[in-house]
Amino acid sequence: MALLVLIALPVGSGWAAPTARAQTPATEAPGAETQAPAAKTQPPAANFAIPADDELAASAGLIVSDAPPSADELPTLSQIRDDTWAQAERLPEAEWSIAALAEALQYDPQAAFAFVRDSISFDPYPGVLRGAAGTLAARSGNAYDRAMLLGALLDAMLVPHRFAFADLSDEAAAAILARAAQPPVAPLTTADISLTTTIDAVALEQRARRDFARLRSALDGALDDTPSTTPEEASEAVRHHAWVQALFGSAWQDLDATFPDAAAGSPIVAATTTADAMPAEALQGVDIRIIAGTLSDGIMSDEVVLDRHFDAATAAASTIFLYFQPDTSGLGGTITDVLSGDTSWVPVLLVDRETETGTAFHVGGRGEDVFGTATNVPDLASLRLEVTTSGPGIQPATAERILLDRVPEELRGADHIDAAQLRPLLEDDAGPFIMGQTHHLMVSTGGADRRDYAQQRSASADFIGRLAEREDLWDAYALPDLLWPVAMADEALVVASETAFVPALGADGSFRAFVARPRVTITTIGRDSVIPDALAFATDLIIDSVVLLPTGQGVPGEAARRRIWYGALQTALETQFGLGHATLLDPADRVNEGASLASAGTLTLLRPGDAASLAAGTSPVLRHALDNGSLIVLSGDPATAKAWWTIDPATGETRSILDPGLGGVVPSGEPSRTLRTFDQGHGTHGAGPRLPPQAPMTKPPPGGFGGAPAPSTCRAGDSTGYVQLTSCISIPVSEARWYLALEVAAIAVFAWYALK
Repeated sequence: MALLVLIALPVGSGWAAPTARAQTPATEAPGAETQAPAAKTQPPAANFAIPADDELAASAGLIVSDAPPSADELPTLSQIRDDTWAQAERLPEAEWSIAALAEALQYDPQAAFAFVRDSISFDPYPGVLRGAAGTLAARSGNAYDRAMLLGALLDAMLVPHRFAFADLSDEAAAAILARAAQPPVAPLTTADISLTTTIDAVALEQRARRDFARLRSALDGALDDTPSTTPEEASEAVRHHAWVQALFGSAWQDLDATFPDAAAGSPIVAATTTADAMPAEALQGVDIRIIAGTLSDGIMSDEVVLDRHFDAATAAASTIFLYFQPDTSGLGGTITDVLSGDTSWVPVLLVDRETETGTAFHVGGRGEDVFGTATNVPDLASLRLEVTTSGPGIQPATAERILLDRVPEELRGADHIDAAQLRPLLEDDAGPFIMGQTHHLMVSTGGADRRDYAQQRSASADFIGRLAEREDLWDAYALPDLLWPVAMADEALVVASETAFVPALGADGSFRAFVARPRVTITTIGRDSVIPDALAFATDLIIDSVVLLPTGQGVPGEAARRRIWYGALQTALETQFGLGHATLLDPADRVNEGASLASAGTLTLLRPGDAASLAAGTSPVLRHALDNGSLIVLSGDPATAKAWWTIDPATGETRSILDPGLGGVVPSGEPSRTLRTFDQGHGTHGAGPRLPPQAPMTKPPPGGFGGAPAPSTCRAGDSTGYVQLTSCISIPVSEARWYLALEVAAIAVFAWYALK
């Protein structure tokens, strides 16, 4: 994702600034063919193709390490900075930047047309998903997104253009589906996982192979007859067609680059409508909502306290954080809050450097107002994050993360609930523990910019090193600055998946694997919801969408096997990611939880019909999954299981689940160190380590990083114990440093993997 925050680097550091480029307007219509940039590839760092069946027995016995790397083996931040910058330098700018590409094509519109035709693969999905920059980074797109890329190149070349639209016949749609199976004539540089992330690819592969083999053994052929997606089902995704018309002189010329032999002026079908910009109804989108459930006079009610819509391409190019802050607007409100014991809180969405504040909601309290009248405000009973993805002609998909749930399982749906029956809301002087968490929402569309990612990982390491050297300046930075390294560390989850896993699903040519709608990953860092003075981290690919389209006759069960493999890969990625964060923490207090980490012993398969025979203490989340037709694979006794895999028997879609604890008991009184799951959502692919705070383990390199950081206009410090930051952002003072300290360890650990 393109981040707005950039760090100025010191003169003489060896870091090159971008070169300004002049633009030359193009005035001639496309004529002679122009060659696209030469093809270049990088060898893969690990083999992420699905293991063969004859490898499963050996893979099931692989030994994997669940221990975080030793801090003694970590490199300096200057090594990380220089190594990741070198990684970025290996990726040609003209293959990742539209402006640089337009210059490399000599501002020739014919060359732009040939480039999209010859170097950008075709993916059959509906509407605009990736946008121009995302399509270039993905090296693929559908008709709408390829038109967006060609339009952006023509913009850079100062060529007037518009978009044309028409519906295709059955024959034309079938021909385009066949086009999707064809590789590009002039492929661009591909970036492997070791080039774009610093996660240990070999350890990740070993863990995925072990888990995949054990899952397959537990399933015992249960999905061998699962059908693949048929071309007839996929053809509707390309029924609506789009392309570009460019204005040369007084004539509009069609530039439809769909087929390998496409020529300027020869569209597949005549346009029925045109538009200067893509219509809103053509855009795939993402909606983010926060829903607060309150209990008042025994009655539960829900209120949407934040609701924000993004188009998918914009969301993927943005850095999005969610957090909560006290609502102290207005003197009268503040006095009432103090006297009543109730503080209202507001959700805040931080998008790049802009904030959007939602509606305030009550936490609960009893007391007297300024006139001595008894107050009785609603009690906060639940807090949910909902994410919905949608698009033209596709059914919306909604996933939910439970941030807080105080209603016991046996009282769900009751007509009346007494406030005393709610589970305790654990809090201290800084507020409820749950309000001290920050959630990073990453939207991905298959088009992560690997070059930009490597550059920003380098710059964020430099930034952290400067703060490590000059601690007196920690409080001089705004929250977006402090969260920038967090965002860049988290981005490894997206880049690794898109770079290595999705392409590997179709590496043998039998399937076309691609992202077809927005994927949403949530990472959470901040206060543990149960243990005082402890931090916690969790990650969850909450919404996923990878299509496997067979390029020939689909073999029954083969697509399902690949989806199980993909689920094992995602689990392994997030497990390794979680272990990297845990390196910072005291081993005596550290708890790591996740499906892959809970796989000791024999794995057991549960089918929907097994729900009735489960013991009374079995997780209601597990029961709910069985009741909805999922298969469950787990280790040990289902009654005590906290982590497992769910598998869709119709498709093979596999997710690793970390029990959100709904229906469990929250300790009352002094918070207990009883093992509990941090991730209170519906599921997580990876580990959720509990993180008691500890000093950073890495040190700045000898001589420091040089250069004085540019402080923000915000300053810390007030009597409430909160840091007042940009746009009145507030977080507990004690936690601002821990966010950054965790990333010192995380970035160093990932670099250790790459440099060892």
